[in-house]
Amino acid sequence: MEDFELKLKAIRAVVWTVVHVGTSNVVSFVVFSVLARTLSPSDLGVFALAILIVDIARIVSSAGLSDAITRDNHHDEVLADTAFWANLALGCIVGIAIWMAAYPYGSLVGQPQTTAVL
Repeated sequence: MEDFELKLKAIRAVVWTVVHVGTSNVVSFVVFSVLARTLSPSDLGVFALAILIVDIARIVSSAGLSDAITRDNHHDEVLADTAFWANLALGCIVGIAIWMAAYPYGSLVGQPQTTAVL
């Protein structure tokens, strides 16, 4: 009976993961399509350059800390608290880094308008 429950949990987890990823991709596609129709080609390019940096920063700021909590078998509150504060600190550090690098990045890519977007 335990194997069946484990398989059922795994199937549910896979289904919810597929729903989450699929929904996220569909929403991102719809938002990007609306922006492509609304913005001028130049403004859309500036947006794309800015979102590139924001997406990279989002990956860096998460740093796998939430995975550490889900993989921990003991569900220790100290680990959860540490992961929360570390995630908050990383988010702030990455946000400040984006703010500080906005002007040099805009100059580097030849689009100073990205500085205001970032």
